[in-house]
Amino acid sequence: MFPRFDNPKFIGFTLTPSLSPNYKGLILQGATPLTAAGQSGTITFQDIIQPEFRIHLQEYNLIKPLKIPANQENSFLVAFLSLKNTIHYFIKGLGQFKLKQGQFALLHSGDQEITANFDRGGSYQGLQVVWSEPIVQQALPYFSSLTPLFSDIEKRKSYYLHQPGQIAGTYALDVIHSLLSSPHDDATSIFFFKLKIQEYLLSILTKADKIPKVGKPLNDADYEKIVVLAETLSLHANQHFPIAKLAKEMQMNEMKLKQTFKKIFGMGIFEYHLEARMKEAHRLLRETTLNTKTIASLVGYEFGTSFITKFREYYGYPPSEVGKGR
Repeated sequence: MFPRFDNPKFIGFTLTPSLSPNYKGLILQGATPLTAAGQSGTITFQDIIQPEFRIHLQEYNLIKPLKIPANQENSFLVAFLSLKNTIHYFIKGLGQFKLKQGQFALLHSGDQEITANFDRGGSYQGLQVVWSEPIVQQALPYFSSLTPLFSDIEKRKSYYLHQPGQIAGTYALDVIHSLLSSPHDDATSIFFFKLKIQEYLLSILTKADKIPKVGKPLNDADYEKIVVLAETLSLHANQHFPIAKLAKEMQMNEMKLKQTFKKIFGMGIFEYHLEARMKEAHRLLRETTLNTKTIASLVGYEFGTSFITKFREYYGYPPSEVGKGR
């Protein structure tokens, strides 16, 4: 993914086309570096761009919560991997998912808007590896259960190959560790990376082949309905969405709606909406001077006490502590 530094959320960041002299994080040998430093902290980007593959390594050292708008480039196959701490992502057209340390998401993606969301300050590391179609097509004959997922790329521009948030496993993480510890010079490292990302692809597809597939759970029209529903839940934190009413509007069986939604997005409809409400509440507490009662109303709570209880359960601290190092 490529951050959008023209977005207003990045105002105040100073961009430097190099690593900071004090940088002590992971090194992607031969990568093009970029450092963004501002009041929210420091973000380091390292990118390898080759015709057959792309590698994007990000390290975030944040002193407060931050949302980072970006573009997810057109990708025949891309794996998102959290190397350190939990990272939340929102991809337009696919909804939100979170990756705890060591978890990955595997998807086919068109050119999409994406947001990396960090609920609190701290240190985070994320990696995306993008494979071109020729590399993936070489591997697919050995994973027959995955092949049908690539049969309608033109119809569905973006989709998950499995439920996001699966454990990458020791083998895949070992491959990534060796990739990020290249002993070679810049030129030789590119050849080394090509071999390693093929090995990483093998490990990821082997893992994905054993996971229940998302695939194409419904016909195209119904699949799009669920994707739109996820976006609606994210954008309307103040509203309530009874399952019975949703199922009727979407002309779907309630059980099928709930099971399919969870299979695609990795969480139930209520859990997905709750996460959107809590994140919006946190943002309002952090970025506005509105009181807790007003914010509770804006995210759909009639009583401030109910909101405070739920907020504490979700974040582990009350709304009053937002902005005090939280």
